[in-house]
Amino acid sequence: VLFTLLGTTLSALQLLNRRCGQWDVKVVLPRIGVSVVEDDPGIQELAYLYFKDLQVRLRRTPTHRQMWVELAALQLDDQAFGAVHPVILGATYPVDSEAPDPFLRVTVEQIRGTAPRHLRLASASFSIVECSLCLSDGLLYRFRR
Repeated sequence: VLFTLLGTTLSALQLLNRRCGQWDVKVVLPRIGVSVVEDDPGIQELAYLYFKDLQVRLRRTPTHRQMWVELAALQLDDQAFGAVHPVILGATYPVDSEAPDPFLRVTVEQIRGTAPRHLRLASASFSIVECSLCLSDGLLYRFRR
């Protein structure tokens, strides 16, 4: 469903680009959950990945192209019973709390150069909050199989 939505959005952007040469699109997905499961007969969930407030904004004018991506929270959980580290990757603050900064923020801006199809990188930034990464032997073994 998500890939169909993104494909439709990109097709609409291409149409807008041909028609008027500029657009501004913002996509907000409040919560996304992805389960990683084994494909063996006794299906078992290995991990769960949770995204909160994913926002993507794309903007194009005749002279600029801009992209912003912001993710309020991300957490990867080990779903094994009795896992040594139930939270594999996550911010040091609780996922449901009001965080002072988003977990991830990326911005890129390009400016049209002097040549017809030449774009110059004007600015780029990347930030991620303090987070923890905890891996156990059991988790690595389950993913290696």
